[in-house]
Amino acid sequence: MINYIIGRVAHKGDGYVVLENNGIGYEINVSNNALVNLVQGEEAKLLTYLQVKEDGISLFGFESNEEKEMFFNLISVSGVGAKMAIMILSSIRLTDLGVAIATSDIHTLTKIKGLGKKTAERIVVELKDKINAFGLIANSNEEWPTPEMGGDDFNDAVEVLVGLGLNKTDVIRSIKRVAKSGDKTEDIVAKVLKGL
Repeated sequence: MINYIIGRVAHKGDGYVVLENNGIGYEINVSNNALVNLVQGEEAKLLTYLQVKEDGISLFGFESNEEKEMFFNLISVSGVGAKMAIMILSSIRLTDLGVAIATSDIHTLTKIKGLGKKTAERIVVELKDKINAFGLIANSNEEWPTPEMGGDDFNDAVEVLVGLGLNKTDVIRSIKRVAKSGDKTEDIVAKVLKGL
C-alpha cells in the first residue's frame, strides 16, 4: 500500500493531478477541494489509496487524514464506489458533508450531482454513527466555537431551534457564526433567532 507521495506538481487536470517523484509521474485522482490547494511547480504531499480492480489500477489522493477517512467511510457504503466518493468530496466541503450525515440532512446530500435519494439515505443510515462532525469541524481551518460548545448547552440549543421548525444544518451553521464559549442554551437560542 502506498500511504502517501511527496512530489512536485507537474500537471493539474480535471479531477486529477500528476505528482513527479524521482523521475516518475504519478497520476492521482483528487477531489476539487484538494485540487485547488495544489500549486503547479510546487512540492506537495498527498495521502493516497491504491485501488486495484479487474479493469485497471487507480490512485486516489487526499490532502488530509480527515478527507481520506471520509473517503473510506463513503466507499464502505453499498453502492458508493471510489469515483463517486471523490465526486461527493468534490461537491461539498468536508465539514458540511460531516454535518449533513450526522444530522440526517438528506436534502443537502441530494443536491450533490449524481447522488440520488436512496444512496443518500444509505450513506446516512450506515455512516451516521461513524461520523464525528464536531471532530471534522475542530480539525478544519474554519473558526468554530471551542470544544466545550459541543456539550449539553450546544446540543440543547440545536434541539430547541430544530423544534421551532428550523433546518438542523442551518441551525448548526448559525450557531457557528454567533455562539461564544461559555454561552448557555438560552443565550445561543436568542443569538440565532436575533440573526434570522
